Amino acid sequence: MSIAYSQSVGIVLPCRKLSVITQNRSTYISCGVIFLKIILYMKRELRCSDLKYALIFSVVNISLGIISAFLGGSPFIYRVLLLPRFAPPAFVFVLIWSIIYIALGFAAGLVYPGCRCSKSGKHRIGLLFSYFALIFLLFLWYPLFFGAGLFFLALIDAALIILCTFFTVKCFYKINFISALIMSAVLLWTIFCFVLNFCVIILN
Repeated sequence: MSIAYSQSVGIVLPCRKLSVITQNRSTYISCGVIFLKIILYMKRELRCSDLKYALIFSVVNISLGIISAFLGGSPFIYRVLLLPRFAPPAFVFVLIWSIIYIALGFAAGLVYPGCRCSKSGKHRIGLLFSYFALIFLLFLWYPLFFGAGLFFLALIDAALIILCTFFTVKCFYKINFISALIMSAVLLWTIFCFVLNFCVIILN
């Protein structure tokens, strides 16, 4: 009986391994198909959008970002603070904020042609208001946090940024899917900044 049992186990185990491998392969294939569909959809969206507006908005935004960094001064105060373990070096903020401003301009440029053609005046006004309010709040955060060291005001500003970004994502999604994805990435970064800002207040 033991020999028969061992033989049956020897047969069952390879069958289980084979089924697991088959399931993994089918999962990978399904993920690959979904990813391919997303890529094709993004290419279609990009073709339907006027990229010159994305370039214009990006140049304007990065110019505002440079002015904000200039007003913020040297991030020396960041080096003398008690920081949480997940806090990145100061130069990372300069790099990420530059990318954020360019990404915001790109997202706005993709949405702008559809925004002009929107039949809903309220939706168009709400979209433009949320976007420019977001740019203004982003413009303020760097000088408040790094330049003036007003961490509590910077925290309030970061909370308002999160609200504006969330509302902008909803508005952008109705017009252009890629712009909504870009704004979602911006939303994640602003949440990270809010958490970091809060930890700085607690630790200092």
